[in-house]
Amino acid sequence: MERNERTKISLVSRRNASTSSPSDPPSETPSAGRTVMIQSVTTDRKKYGSNETVYIYSTIENRSQAVFSVVVNAQLADARGQIVDVASHDTGPTVNLGAGACEPVTLLWNTGMNQPGNYGIRFHVADAANGSILDEKKVTLAIAPVIGIDDLNLSLTPSQLTADETRTIELMASFHNRSNTDAAMRAEFSVKDPRGAVVRNGAIDFELPLSMLNTTLDLPPLTHTFDRCGQYLIEASIFSGDTLCSNTRSAI
Repeated sequence: MERNERTKISLVSRRNASTSSPSDPPSETPSAGRTVMIQSVTTDRKKYGSNETVYIYSTIENRSQAVFSVVVNAQLADARGQIVDVASHDTGPTVNLGAGACEPVTLLWNTGMNQPGNYGIRFHVADAANGSILDEKKVTLAIAPVIGIDDLNLSLTPSQLTADETRTIELMASFHNRSNTDAAMRAEFSVKDPRGAVVRNGAIDFELPLSMLNTTLDLPPLTHTFDRCGQYLIEASIFSGDTLCSNTRSAI
């Protein structure tokens, strides 16, 4: 009897599982005569950003009068054909196909910090008993460039002063890089006295490489005579071009 409920498989992801370039995947061949075939496979979208979940929807059909246990696999390859990730459930439950059944199966993959470009999904179904490939299809998707940062924090040294004291304040920004490409960035900051008057503005340009995940950035120091009682507000913002990526505030 045909099953209508969707089977959702949690994947064990092995990033950078292979750095060698595999041979080009074979073109799809007619499924006529096969007992188990991939009726359809698609993704929920065609373009994704960094750290987004790709939903791979498939329908597996058993055309025979026997029960089949199968394993569904999906390999992700970049535009050069190099495998960048492998998603599988080889240590989890298999998918059981009843005689004449048509089973929907959903796989998941996270784009992570993979670089922008076109990617191919090599999707295939294997016999759980002997590992032989029963059917295979290929679909494509694209990862778009994304520039972003999280958890921007501003550190001040020292953070407490006495009235009429002249001191130099060291300013440091820290954040997590969530970009999937190298980026040219700009940090801006301002300092206001307790009455809201601006006592200092500053900015620096910096390069943010893809490989730098946790970043600390020294901002220009502030030397000032703190002649008013109360809090001096310091605000820092990080820009990519004219786009504000993040901002934060602190106080002395």
